[in-house]
Amino acid sequence: MYVWFTDEEIWKLLKGILSPDRAKVFEYVERIVELTGIEPGSRVLDISSREGFFSIEFARRGFKVTSIEVMKPFIENAKKLAKKEGVEIEFINDDIRNFSRSEYYDLIIHTSIPFGYFEEREDDFRVIKNMFRSLKNGGKFLLLLNGKELSLKKFLKKEWTNIKHTYYLIENTITENWESIITHWTVLKYRKRIEFDTKMRLFSGTEIHSILLHSGFHQIKLLGGLEGVPYNENATELFALATK
Repeated sequence: MYVWFTDEEIWKLLKGILSPDRAKVFEYVERIVELTGIEPGSRVLDISSREGFFSIEFARRGFKVTSIEVMKPFIENAKKLAKKEGVEIEFINDDIRNFSRSEYYDLIIHTSIPFGYFEEREDDFRVIKNMFRSLKNGGKFLLLLNGKELSLKKFLKKEWTNIKHTYYLIENTITENWESIITHWTVLKYRKRIEFDTKMRLFSGTEIHSILLHSGFHQIKLLGGLEGVPYNENATELFALATK
């Protein structure tokens, strides 16, 4: 079955839109370290690590990092970048639905792209349970999500954007019961027109809190940003921080 999330051509076109750049990642990692209180030398697992920017930044700060990514081109490029920057990272080319290490990690992050790209909701549950098993007692799991409440607030049916001489027409549709957002992309680049769809799950704060709770987590905090602000009417993002 075709899965847009593992389509290399789509990611080449959406680079810089669906995942943060290096400058932003530096700032994000600084905030994550402060938010979680994790100490250098601790074990960090970066899942769906994409370009590996979060993994490399954590490794640069003295953390023992495992980076897992399903797309081999991303892993290979991340390995080259890590070698160039002189950091050691365990890179694994695998599907996060199949990965767990019993009580091994102090922190697990899913921050390179919002969580919720699998077609079946059961796969979301499977990943979260795998991450629960992989954390030490007291370990933390940090997830970036597409907030349903945020989509209500800032939903745009159609929008043009221009990044580095590439033009994007973004057309959004909400599926029945507000389960997902389907985006139809029209990309104009080098006089070529390319069209495709992506689909991402939407989570309300209540829904993700309940999923994490039923997976065994406690001390679940919903955040409106990595500054640690609450997820409320002023939020611009949705992060869930859960403790095992």
